[in-house]
Amino acid sequence: MLLNDMAETKLGGEISLIGFDSLEPMELIVVKKIVGNYVRKLSNQISYSSLRLELKQHRKGKSFMHEINAQLSANGNLFGASAMEWNLYVCLTKLFNKVLAEILHKKRSTKEVGEEIVREERKEAAKEEQALRLEEGKEDLA
Repeated sequence: MLLNDMAETKLGGEISLIGFDSLEPMELIVVKKIVGNYVRKLSNQISYSSLRLELKQHRKGKSFMHEINAQLSANGNLFGASAMEWNLYVCLTKLFNKVLAEILHKKRSTKEVGEEIVREERKEAAKEEQALRLEEGKEDLA
């Protein structure tokens, strides 16, 4: 059973919390602190333009299962992650760790691809240079 009316709360200009209005005021304060701490870590890794967090709560007996989806837009890339936990704060932590891991993976793979391109260009340039030397050597003999 879905219990959210999906109202949006803005934190700063680029952070949107959707569905978090159903939380108790003290829970929301803790959520904002956790989000703020992780946003600081995110901004150390990448320059982002928007972050969207959507909370869905599913009632299971007397407890709630928390499901959070994240979308982070940065440098023309879209990073997404989701987490589902009984404990809201653990759910947020898992979610942000997934987003950070995805960003680090993208940075590492992009760097590796760039390094591979540079290596290939250097090999090609070395082959061309060697071919020129061979041609010059043949011309000197003639």
